[in-house]
Amino acid sequence: MRARLFTRITLAAALLFAAGPRHALASGIAFAKTAASFKTAGPAATPFTDLNDSGLASVILTPALYESSLAKLEPLFTGDPQAFTSMDVSRARRVLNEVGMSIEATAPKNNLSEHVLALDEARKQAFAAVVLAQALPGTEGAEATRMITQTYHRVGKRLIAAEKALMKNLSHRMEDLGEASWYGRTAVLQLSDGSLVALKSAPENAAENLQAEGEKMRAAGILGLGTPLPLGAGEEAYVRRFSPKELERNQFPKNETYLPYLIGKEHAQEYFSYLGDALPNNLNGEEKAEIIAKAAFQAIDELTLLNTHNLAHESLAPLSHSEAGWRWDYWRESYQGRRGPTSIHNWRSSLAYANLRLSGLADFEHVNYAWEELPDSIGQNLTEWSLLVAKAGAQNGLNKKQVGAILKEGFLRHANVMLAGQPYSMHVQHLEFQLNAFAGSFLHFHRLSSILPRPIVWLINKPISMLSVRNVPLDEAVVLSGSILQRLVMGAVRPYVQALQEREPLRIGDGPWESGTESVGLLTISFMTSVSALLIASIIKSWGLFPPQIIIAVIGGLTSLILVSLTVAFLRARTARLRDPWLKRKSP
Repeated sequence: MRARLFTRITLAAALLFAAGPRHALASGIAFAKTAASFKTAGPAATPFTDLNDSGLASVILTPALYESSLAKLEPLFTGDPQAFTSMDVSRARRVLNEVGMSIEATAPKNNLSEHVLALDEARKQAFAAVVLAQALPGTEGAEATRMITQTYHRVGKRLIAAEKALMKNLSHRMEDLGEASWYGRTAVLQLSDGSLVALKSAPENAAENLQAEGEKMRAAGILGLGTPLPLGAGEEAYVRRFSPKELERNQFPKNETYLPYLIGKEHAQEYFSYLGDALPNNLNGEEKAEIIAKAAFQAIDELTLLNTHNLAHESLAPLSHSEAGWRWDYWRESYQGRRGPTSIHNWRSSLAYANLRLSGLADFEHVNYAWEELPDSIGQNLTEWSLLVAKAGAQNGLNKKQVGAILKEGFLRHANVMLAGQPYSMHVQHLEFQLNAFAGSFLHFHRLSSILPRPIVWLINKPISMLSVRNVPLDEAVVLSGSILQRLVMGAVRPYVQALQEREPLRIGDGPWESGTESVGLLTISFMTSVSALLIASIIKSWGLFPPQIIIAVIGGLTSLILVSLTVAFLRARTARLRDPWLKRKSP
């Protein structure tokens, strides 16, 4: 039972139940003895094995996991924590035993929710100590692993008991959720200390999805992400059931299962605030920019942490679920006239309720292994992240330079970790230009889309629906053109993905998928818009409402303005100075 519990709760569990320590050499990874050797090793390629359907697995010791574990225990070490890597084995074992006793001595808190969170942190520290013990060779390492594993189990039992007590205390409030705040199918109760308990109900016949979400939420937290804490219903279960009285009073869906999770008071307000929501009007532009930047960088750091363990978040925004699933690399599909990314039909609704909050990432059921597709997954993540940041900037009045600066810093934070030790040089000024150009284009587009009358939006979207395999939803904003995404996707994301694939980044326009020109697609859209305008004008004329010449003149003027603007942008993009990639392979 314990082995199954440990496997299902953490990304590394099964490792701890071997009769002796599974050393790195047995896993095919040679562990060095100093911190420097771990840093130069770079992100692990495939640290996890034994993948099961829920996305959880046992773990192989890797440099990334060792470093994160060392950082987690830093407050408990006396002196320099990096000195642990140079200790002899006997001394290291004694230090870990001292750490284990310190963890197990976690004192009860007066407030029950604070006590649960304190025990959860202690359990994470115990797991980190086991990772360090696993790296110790011989019988000393085996003894250290045995002692710390026992600590992990004892802290875990205390945690489960505290979680059950917390849910029991809430039982009377769950009989009538009239005071709860609702976010979709999630009811949120505020506790006396300011923390929150969320009750996420399952869609009908989908209780197993909640179980997987609870497992991944707990596992991601152990790896170091700031996830909410799923409140376990037992040793290996997270899903609970509403009582008949609770179901009757609150009119829940037919499926009575739900997943409860706890959010500490530090992130209580931020977790249910989307990046892109309008911030309070009493904040000035600089204060809004700081809030957006903090949330954006938190998300980037969490994505980077996932990526170092070969994990990826598969859906930062529901762009992934639109149409056939919009992808950043659809430009690889060779169509006549395509040059760069495709348009996005449902950008407004997709970016409105994304899995990126002011507290960082959310909805961890979308976290899965990327394996050899990790670079492409990173490309999708960075594209969606950039769109969300740009939308947040547009919603809150940031200018092009402010949005561009946040985007640039995010790309560099990610690349400095993932390309550490790789033979690539970064040309920051090229990255800055590409991202500033994208930010400016998106901000202008966002302003235009917010004022366009619905008839004009229909005239633009209708021809695109006629040319596309899918219709543009009638209630959507004007389609986000692929030309606006050109700088982001082809100028910033693609060179980075090519570097992650250990390829030479291409200049904009030099790829085999970029032999056409933008003008073919633009002229087609403009032509269809003009035809639609003539059709509408003829109908209006037959009704005798307005002179059709006025309608034709307005549509023709807009079409000409769009064509002139995009033609200028196209000609500028063809100059060599603006096409150089921001990453270049160093000469051997």
